[in-house]
Amino acid sequence: MNKLTLTSGSFGLEVAYRTHLPVSLAMHCHDFHEMVYVFSGNGKHVTEQGSYDIGPGDLFIVPPLHGHSYEDRENMQLVNIMFDLQRLPYPAGLLKDDPHFRAFFLPDEVISDDFRIRNKLSLAGNDQKLIESQIHDMLNEYTQNRPARIARLIARLSDLFVDIIRFCATERYACTRDLVLLQNILQYMADNCSQQLTIPALARKFGLSQKNLERLFLQSVQMSPVSYLIDLRLRTAAEMLLGKSSTVSEIAFHCGFSDSNYFTKLFRKKYGVPPRTYRKRSQAN
Repeated sequence: MNKLTLTSGSFGLEVAYRTHLPVSLAMHCHDFHEMVYVFSGNGKHVTEQGSYDIGPGDLFIVPPLHGHSYEDRENMQLVNIMFDLQRLPYPAGLLKDDPHFRAFFLPDEVISDDFRIRNKLSLAGNDQKLIESQIHDMLNEYTQNRPARIARLIARLSDLFVDIIRFCATERYACTRDLVLLQNILQYMADNCSQQLTIPALARKFGLSQKNLERLFLQSVQMSPVSYLIDLRLRTAAEMLLGKSSTVSEIAFHCGFSDSNYFTKLFRKKYGVPPRTYRKRSQAN
């Protein structure tokens, strides 16, 4: 699979308007975020997990290193706004704590493509006109070497980010509600994985029945809330094992395991080796 990168001289943002596209495009990935907006035409957005219809007004994010391609594109015209939050001279910290920004632009890696793409924005009416106007302004600014070009492009990108966040927060686009709800739940679980979380209590906290919480997890991460919590704790433990300051028993307790032997058994099942061996191998590399 080809891996695309932004040009070395780029400041972390590239904008491209695509017309006269080939019917199909080979599977590829990139080391940056790609925002895709479809102006006209229809086709299929293909990922490593499935194929999804796209058409005018659809706006979605392709995260870094996610393989994707297009098929059956009929007279499709779209724009790719490619950005690297590490290189971009934009204060992303202003938005990173907003649940709508995290859900739409920085979805958790465990969330399936199917769930994420089904919850894309499909803009209409004045919202569609606003976004298209902003994108055209960005395209014009990007292609013309005028004074303070980078500052103007960053301002346009900021406006675009904010408007998308606000669309996600409105009742008009209920399709994004589950994505935001899920991101909030996953963040809460990550922040509290050392606590004795129970699924009934988690469901009550977020105003869901236990059945609906389980359905949400099965649709989005293909596992039950209990299985996800265990997997989260093991992933957190694996990260902590890269350090030297805590013992295996301390890490097990910190990650919510009251029995270190049970923790070792689960860790071996997931990573193929016990925690101490995992730590030694990691430190040797």
